[in-house]
Amino acid sequence: MAMKKFRPNPDWMTIEESCELLGISRPTFDKRRKEFHLKKRSWQGRLWFLRRQLTDRILLQAPQSVSPLVDLIEASCSRVSHIKRKGNMYDFRSLHSIDPFGVICLLCSLISEKDKSSVIIDDSNVVRLLNSIGFFSELMQKRNDLISVVRPPYTGSWIDPSIMQQLVSVVYKGGERLAVAELQKSLTTQGFTTELGNYVGWVIGELADNALTHGKANCYTIVQRVDKETRRIAIGLGDAGLGIPTTLKLNPKYAALSNREALLTTFRPYVSGWGDEYKRGKGLTDIIKILVGNRGYMRVESDTLALRMDFRDGVNIDFVIPMTRCQGTRYLIVLEDRSFCEISRSEADQYLETAMHRIFNNQKKLI
Repeated sequence: MAMKKFRPNPDWMTIEESCELLGISRPTFDKRRKEFHLKKRSWQGRLWFLRRQLTDRILLQAPQSVSPLVDLIEASCSRVSHIKRKGNMYDFRSLHSIDPFGVICLLCSLISEKDKSSVIIDDSNVVRLLNSIGFFSELMQKRNDLISVVRPPYTGSWIDPSIMQQLVSVVYKGGERLAVAELQKSLTTQGFTTELGNYVGWVIGELADNALTHGKANCYTIVQRVDKETRRIAIGLGDAGLGIPTTLKLNPKYAALSNREALLTTFRPYVSGWGDEYKRGKGLTDIIKILVGNRGYMRVESDTLALRMDFRDGVNIDFVIPMTRCQGTRYLIVLEDRSFCEISRSEADQYLETAMHRIFNNQKKLI
């Protein structure tokens, strides 16, 4: 016996799906379908409506996000929530600019959504850039059953010459090696030193391994040259996994820490969510060594917390407002192509310990 088709064709939607796409209630939808003269079809005892009409006549004509120009870059005050509209809808038409950290935060936010979501895209350079680096293909692969991409007239991709490595998805340990090798070759071709390439490769390998081992999730990474005049590289990397506080507190030794304490403590040497007998917990401290020795900076977000470590002009370590509050961990690491000074783990730890005392000021457990 032949199985009945679920719907007349992919472009037809039920009333329930239409309400979900538009983010409105059933009574409001009944008003809208009369107001906008929506075509309907009765099939298998249900009413069906054309997705194309819903988007063209209602969705794309609705006011955009409250913030008309959202800059998802580390230096701005913009948040992923600024492009999120009612009905769990992300309106990319408000995006003005984006950097590797913004790419990672936006992707992880969408992947970690618990409910069905929709994405509205336009023909802006930001959207075309996201398409060219593989953002939408990765999103659809991870959330094909949940994400509905609404496309107004769209001409294709825009290649930003500062992008040195497109979005890479690492799904197994060691899976980043080929991408790192290609990146290092690209760096050399563009005149960057082998020393910088080695450090960049080590950082990506360490953080990708952490995402897979501790976060229990795919790791995403993208690398960009900060601008034409400087010799700085920005590494965006993240996952939608368990998050640093959760994984660290799996070790009973750290279970009593607040989430803020856990996020900062995890960068100290020999601190790990695994037991001491495994002798782990050196990798994140070594990243601090690299940052200090290069006078670089880093931003790390995990779940609802964000920490910025800036070593460009002295030592500045403090909590900041996160770009997104989704599950998992997101990094931005910026290094410059210049000599790296050798820094010991104990020296790196001293900076972290000083920050711990200053931030928490001997307070009792913080929430």
